[in-house]
Amino acid sequence: MFRQSKTNIALCGFLMVIVGFGFQAVGADDDKEAMIQLERIAMQSAQQTTQQSAQPQSNHDTSFLLEVLNAPGGITYYDDKLLVVDEFSPRVFAYNPDGTYDADASFSLISENDNAQGITNGDGKFWVANWNYDVDVMRDVGDSKILAYNLDGTYDRNASFSLISANDTPSGITYYDDKLWVTDPIVSRVFAYNPDGTYDADASFYLTTENDWPNGITYGDGKFWVVELDLFDFSVGMYAYNPDGTYDRNASFDLTLFGNDYPTGITYYDGKLWVTDFFAGAVYIYSVQESETDPDASLESRITNLETEIADLKTLLIEIIKRLEALETGTPAPEPVITTGISGTVYTDSNNNDILDAGESGVSNRSVIAVKLSDQTDISRDTTDANGDYSFDLEAGGYLVQVEGTDAFAYVTILDGSILTQNLGI
Repeated sequence: MFRQSKTNIALCGFLMVIVGFGFQAVGADDDKEAMIQLERIAMQSAQQTTQQSAQPQSNHDTSFLLEVLNAPGGITYYDDKLLVVDEFSPRVFAYNPDGTYDADASFSLISENDNAQGITNGDGKFWVANWNYDVDVMRDVGDSKILAYNLDGTYDRNASFSLISANDTPSGITYYDDKLWVTDPIVSRVFAYNPDGTYDADASFYLTTENDWPNGITYGDGKFWVVELDLFDFSVGMYAYNPDGTYDRNASFDLTLFGNDYPTGITYYDGKLWVTDFFAGAVYIYSVQESETDPDASLESRITNLETEIADLKTLLIEIIKRLEALETGTPAPEPVITTGISGTVYTDSNNNDILDAGESGVSNRSVIAVKLSDQTDISRDTTDANGDYSFDLEAGGYLVQVEGTDAFAYVTILDGSILTQNLGI
């Protein structure tokens, strides 16, 4: 009942906005900015009527209902407290991890900080992302900012700073690796800033196309975690990213299974992800899901493999062109000598980056095996020469290539008429 009634309130508020503003609703072009304006107005309307009288529909017993908060936004963990900002009143509410409210640890924000979208802590400060948007006039009224507060709750004007113009719709913020990371749903991007307010374009990254409406971000267990609510298709989810910004599909998961229908903020604490929900007025708690380890998942390895595949395709394309030319002239093309197999070097991978770098030497007299995946009893063997080189003449297909007695291996696919290069670092 609770989940259904909250959804009805949300939809009614949203439909009232569309009726009231008519043509300003999102049209065929999927105007994100118009949608986010309507979203905030609907949220403010729903805030006045939402009653927190039941428990959230979650499969996690440790999830809890917020006692006093009407419009929970971002959340952060500090000093054994969960600190939650209210999106429509300038205040930070403190809760113990068991869900009990702590009035003494709560504190007020400055009056200009009246549209807080996210909160984090780091470098001895609380940092609050504030979208400078006026609901009454339906437009931005100045620069969106990161407002800094000391750990006792007092405002630090000198440490506060404006966001760059491309990041004028902040939705979440986290602190990691001496940087502040701010999500923006308009451009589906994570913007990186140094604590002094300077923008770091090199560290910033775009989100995967599926994660096009980020609401909050945190860092924990070696990953960025971004929660999303997409009002275009009403999808909600948890998206995981590696520290370099690459998407980790295996660690990501859907939130709709748990009743967390309107996620707004997220933090990491005690090996868990703590997510606020606007319409439920609750905090949902999730265990971090482990992703599978892929030994060839590094960007460098993927680029190397792609370059090899391109070279193989180029060789095949040249052969096709020769045959076409022969057909046009009526002169039969000489049958090419087709050699298919794998070759490479076994080397000492001094820096453990899975790349044969300059200065890394080949390892001689090591046994290398090639196992055909379709018939795992079909095993070929070779021994590296003085330079660490090995080679196999094999038919096309998929193979496991491994240096015997080590964990250096690779899965490869050989095309007809091509020699695949596969180096193996030990």
